[in-house]
Amino acid sequence: MYEGYLDFQRRFYSLPSFIRRMRVSGTHPVYNFIMNLGYRLAIKQG
Repeated sequence: MYEGYLDFQRRFYSLPSFIRRMRVSGTHPVYNFIMNLGYRLAIKQG
């Protein structure tokens, strides 16, 4: 089950997913980019 959770995180914070979410988001793009980048780096580090 944990592996499925990790797979979900990797897909959710992938670059294509981020771009798709940014297109429909009405929030601040710079803030979202920084937050998503931080999450992405944390996931890669394990």
